[in-house]
Amino acid sequence: MEQFIIEHWISIASLLVQCGIVKVAWSKYKEYCVKAEARDAALRSLLRAQIISTCHKAEKQGWIAIYDVENLNDMFASYEVLEGNGGIKSLVENTLKLPHMAKNM
Repeated sequence: MEQFIIEHWISIASLLVQCGIVKVAWSKYKEYCVKAEARDAALRSLLRAQIISTCHKAEKQGWIAIYDVENLNDMFASYEVLEGNGGIKSLVENTLKLPHMAKNM
């Protein structure tokens, strides 16, 4: 065994260094995944709040501005990509059924 270690010490050292590098890389990857998940959750929450706000504003007015229609569609598409729940879908659909106005009155 001692003879094997003496003959292959460079290979053994190299293997240990590679294991260390893999361990560091794996821990950085896991950290990145946790942060990415937190960012997605934060964006999803912000989109949800803005979608609800836009929908309630339009429902209160009884109509929706055309630029709000475009923004609402874009926000909802992003919300779905971020795996937002389906509860917002019916709110958006009902809001988009309101009359569309060219400008805020």
